[in-house]
Amino acid sequence: MLGTTIIQTGTEPAERLLSDIPCNAVHSCACSDGLHYVLTSAVGRYRLWQSDLAVGFSPAFLIPDDALASLRSEALYRFQLACAGQRAALQTSNSSPSEYQRRRLANMLAMLDAREAGATIRELAFTLVYPNSRLLRGAEWKASGEKRHVLRLLRTALKLRGGGYRAFPGFDRSI
Repeated sequence: MLGTTIIQTGTEPAERLLSDIPCNAVHSCACSDGLHYVLTSAVGRYRLWQSDLAVGFSPAFLIPDDALASLRSEALYRFQLACAGQRAALQTSNSSPSEYQRRRLANMLAMLDAREAGATIRELAFTLVYPNSRLLRGAEWKASGEKRHVLRLLRTALKLRGGGYRAFPGFDRSI
């Protein structure tokens, strides 16, 4: 589970809580351990898990005492501010990747999908990584920095797919 996931327990339906935030999108999934939501609003994205852990008790938010407790506390603070219609002053790098990091990760996912579909390294380079560049051929391509850069990105993507994503800030390494 991500360290930024907000854990709610109790019998109060999450819909009341969700109505406090003006959301652009709400995605939900019912699982064996409760309901999981991803909320996207003008002030941020929030992950909420309405847990079945303490059904029957008063509504509460849980912050497990683990290595991610401070991150979980910050996520809950930001969520509470959003419910009150406010935005936190600063965003730490632990709570969300930057716009550049999101674009880079999305690009690497697209590269993995294209490789699965049979795309060559050159096709990856000039369709995904350098879409506005001229196509390089022959010896020019073999010795190019573009080829080396695409290979580095692909190696990083493969490493992330193989479990390297667990090193991201805010990811609970115990699962």
